[in-house]
Amino acid sequence: MIAEDNSWQQIAAKTLDAMECVECWVKNTYLGFRIPYTVGDENKEYQPTFIVRVKGINLIVECEDFDSDKSGNKEAKRHYLKDYWIPAANNLKTYGTWDLLEVRDIDQLEKVINQWIKKL
Repeated sequence: MIAEDNSWQQIAAKTLDAMECVECWVKNTYLGFRIPYTVGDENKEYQPTFIVRVKGINLIVECEDFDSDKSGNKEAKRHYLKDYWIPAANNLKTYGTWDLLEVRDIDQLEKVINQWIKKL
């Protein structure tokens, strides 16, 4: 992954690479993986930041987009993801189990993942 030195993306990559519980991960750039949502009558798409597999579960790890959303759509994205897309994907069972993990401070990524694991 190409990233600026000490950028949040580079910190996340180094953290994920160092964690034994992380089976694999990908920064969702140029993959075409987007989740549809609606604001009013307008259809939109949300592109998650990272997909991280932990304990056989595909985690959508959101490090920035919800809180930095200047369009004011962060609640709509979160709502469609948590209340529609994840339950639908999990019910389908074709692409494994999915969950959402939001990380507000990239320096806390490892801690947040470990806390999530404890809740399993």
